[in-house]
Amino acid sequence: MINPTLEFLYKLHNRGIKLGLENIESFLNVCDNPHQKIKTIHLAGTNGKGSTASILAKILQQHGLKVGLYTSPHLVRFNERIRINGSPISDEKIVNFVNQHKKIIKDSSITFFETTTALAFSYFAKNNVDIAIIETGLGGRLDSTNVISPIQTIITEIDYDHTHILGESIELITSEKCGIFKKEIPALTANSNKEVIGIIEQHAKDKNCDLKKHAKNIVFSDGNPKSKIMLIGEAPGANEDHEGLPFVGRAGQLLDKMLSAIDLDRRKVYISNIINYRPPENRRPTEDEIKRYLPFISKHIEIIKPKILVLLGSTAMNALISSEKVISKMLSLIHI
Repeated sequence: MINPTLEFLYKLHNRGIKLGLENIESFLNVCDNPHQKIKTIHLAGTNGKGSTASILAKILQQHGLKVGLYTSPHLVRFNERIRINGSPISDEKIVNFVNQHKKIIKDSSITFFETTTALAFSYFAKNNVDIAIIETGLGGRLDSTNVISPIQTIITEIDYDHTHILGESIELITSEKCGIFKKEIPALTANSNKEVIGIIEQHAKDKNCDLKKHAKNIVFSDGNPKSKIMLIGEAPGANEDHEGLPFVGRAGQLLDKMLSAIDLDRRKVYISNIINYRPPENRRPTEDEIKRYLPFISKHIEIIKPKILVLLGSTAMNALISSEKVISKMLSLIHI
């Protein structure tokens, strides 16, 4: 039964949040250091890191890779935090891990997140994933996930969050999140705040990281010359004319940057963020407002002929799924 195990795990919340790597490193050593046996991509940020991790995992999976994904918190079930190719970890695997290590968990000061992180690394290693996408829990520098040696680091949008822990200035918060940077490991970011960008650049320079900041028209091959990915989203950002097609939104730009950093053939898949509509006062657009753009979207779907249509945001999804003309042009629909 999973319930007694989950009750045991949730009680670990009483131990609070312990920033630092000593606890997790000690526990991982007992677990035979699974984090050293997997390739990883590490994400930190305030906004968008969960969506970014999910999109990236899905795309890598589409290209035949066995992809682990570790995110938090979960929406419905604890198992959602740890996935391989979209499938959550089984109850049995959770119970087995906790039972195997229950004594040391009880006798030590290991926290809920540290235990969950070790469980994820162990599960990914035992299942021989090709790569694992790892989202930080809080901050970066002292986050439990920061024991990994990733092949790529990603900083999503940064804003004020957890100021009582990370610091009360945007400089301190950004510096903490940049703590995931590793010496000479490539990094990328999508941030609109010039102050944040400047801090990120300095940290990347200190670590001699190749930092990518500018979106490009990325092509990504799966062997099918007509296979393409189209993004439609509501992320804030100014419209730009990109090779004759609108290229908008920080979410779309970040996805392009992520793909540009992955060592795969990029010649045959066009990725475009087609629509980004923001009404006045920066409120969320209504379905009716987005529907006005359906003819525009439809036209560009005809041009791009996407194999996969990624909808960023529930409003965009609800508006578009009401249009049979748009749906008829989709071969696959991903809502993240």
